[in-house]
Amino acid sequence: MFAGLKSLKPKDASETLSRRIDLVMLMCLLSAGPATLFYILTKFTSYQSPLLFLIQVASLYCACYATRIRSRELLAANFSKRIQTTSRRLRRLGAGLFELWLLVCIDVIFLPSNMSPVLWLKTHTDWLNNADGGTVAWVPHIEIDRGEHLWSGPSQIDADLAAFAGHADRKEYFMAREVAMDLRSRNLRYLDISMQVIPRIWAHNADMAGANFSFARLYGSVFVNTTLNGANFNMASFDGATFMNIDLSSTDFVQTRMKGSMWDNVTVKNTSFVNSDLSLASFFNVSFDQVEFLTTALQATSMYEVKGGTLTFAAREPFKIMSLTESDSWPNGSNSPFQVNPKAALESLREYLCKPTLTPDWAYAWGLFIQTKLLIARSEPEVTKAMQEFMSTKACEGLPDRGFKEDALGILAAAAKDKTE
Repeated sequence: MFAGLKSLKPKDASETLSRRIDLVMLMCLLSAGPATLFYILTKFTSYQSPLLFLIQVASLYCACYATRIRSRELLAANFSKRIQTTSRRLRRLGAGLFELWLLVCIDVIFLPSNMSPVLWLKTHTDWLNNADGGTVAWVPHIEIDRGEHLWSGPSQIDADLAAFAGHADRKEYFMAREVAMDLRSRNLRYLDISMQVIPRIWAHNADMAGANFSFARLYGSVFVNTTLNGANFNMASFDGATFMNIDLSSTDFVQTRMKGSMWDNVTVKNTSFVNSDLSLASFFNVSFDQVEFLTTALQATSMYEVKGGTLTFAAREPFKIMSLTESDSWPNGSNSPFQVNPKAALESLREYLCKPTLTPDWAYAWGLFIQTKLLIARSEPEVTKAMQEFMSTKACEGLPDRGFKEDALGILAAAAKDKTE
């Protein structure tokens, strides 16, 4: 490595290095620094930090430039033209592949999802999919190993958690529930958390386009201003989840469980719901365009100012729903796939709700559903009354009410008084 350094002459043939070994050792010494920096770059690129990415790329380019200059000097002084030509071609090939990969990294880290060629390829082709429905390894993204447990669940009961959160009444615990994972404002494009159980993800302003949620259980999660285009929701469970201020495009829900989910100011376009479950879901100011509901359950749903264009339904009979308010452009009349009947809608779900212990998916779905209904109980007294009667039946006495029975009585009384006046 040092041109002016005089080495001792070998005493015999066993101490003499061949030209081939000398070349291999030289290449190892010259490439050690860039190789180490490249390994660090590939590891940290998955976290998609723009500043860290720029610093690491600049460091790698400086190291590669120094290695290139030094290798030229050493090869020219000690090796034949053939070896120099071969080395130059290999270097150019490696540099070309590296720069192509850098373009992919720039797309993932810096470009918005609506301008991303990589996301378009991921959404419209299978070229970037791996065997698990996620994304190929050379596209920067975080992939959680299936055997790693990210969440073990709360050990306290609702009353203890409510007190810890500053709420004396455990019925208020639902509104102050703990968060399993805080992903706010994170760039997590192509995140792979398939088969994980992580209830209550908090993903405000996060970019999770192209993420792999297949077979995951993300009960009660909150997605506000979240980018979810092209995400894989196959066989996932988002029961009791909240979706607000989101544009969903080219995102299919295949056998996805979204019971009791709340959708507020959401635009859904070029999307299919195939054999999914949207029972107890609430839709506020949601726009559906070019959407297919194929063998998808919409029992006991509530719709407020919902718009629909180019919709396809595959149902044997109309869905019994809780309400259909100011949704004039939604299919109605004799061709409507919905029948507004709160009592019949709740009765259709009795076998799932009126049980000694609710399963986790129905518990999250029912919890958000009754809290949502309590917030708007004054504007829909018929629905509130139907829910009171349903929960008062003997078979459903043990159904958690989160304070709904007590608070709704006062709301109904106030509504009756206003109507009388």
